[in-house]
Amino acid sequence: MAVPYPAEMRAQIIERAKDQIIAGDTLADIAAEHGISRRTLLYWLAQLGEEYERLRQAWIDHLLVDAGEQLEGASEALPLARARELWKRATWYAERRDAARYGQRTEAALSVGVTVIVQRADAPQQIAPEVGYAQVVESDST
Repeated sequence: MAVPYPAEMRAQIIERAKDQIIAGDTLADIAAEHGISRRTLLYWLAQLGEEYERLRQAWIDHLLVDAGEQLEGASEALPLARARELWKRATWYAERRDAARYGQRTEAALSVGVTVIVQRADAPQQIAPEVGYAQVVESDST
């Protein structure tokens, strides 16, 4: 059975972890530094609510930047292959964990044309009716 951490110690670890995440440290490194499991750290951070979402966004941003830097810096076949896999992992994770910023955008457009024929009752029948056009365009982008 795990021994619970005192509230003050837990609060200090969380505050330090927030700074480290913003600085780009990995969750595994942060957890190891504080002598807790990665899962425990994630559990504590998830209880922060909206602040956790901002921290996760920062972590995803760092993950993508690091993968991109490794991809750009790779000059040999093996490091390049590894960098590609890291990039795929980072983008896959970002698309699923932060779909609002990194997910695929789908856009549906609907175009409706309407033709209105107006014929005056007092006009002679030989005259061609007046034709007016109206166009309605709706766009649903998600």
